[in-house]
Amino acid sequence: HVFNMCYDTGVPIWFEPTCIQKSVKPFISNVHHMITYTSPNIYELMRMNQEMTGHEVDENISNISRDEKVELSISLSQPIIHHIPHILVTLGRDGVLYISRDEGKGFWYPAT
Repeated sequence: HVFNMCYDTGVPIWFEPTCIQKSVKPFISNVHHMITYTSPNIYELMRMNQEMTGHEVDENISNISRDEKVELSISLSQPIIHHIPHILVTLGRDGVLYISRDEGKGFWYPAT
């Protein structure tokens, strides 16, 4: 109900997944196209990608570099960015990655 009210009146919706299980709720309930912003961590992003594509993401990220996490996040965001125009991927000590549909690329910002 809140999603519809915001969407119908032009109020941007920010979806904060809070956990892997909740990260897919907008896709299951078919309201993902109403979301303007989302801020998943990389694990939530993996699950969101899996829900969108139907392909399991089997990626062990515990030993990959920051640059590899950034590239992986950009790749995982591609099917989602068509529906949610702004994605802010939180990468913990590796900072954040902002991906915008309008820009067509990602912008990485270090943690301070």
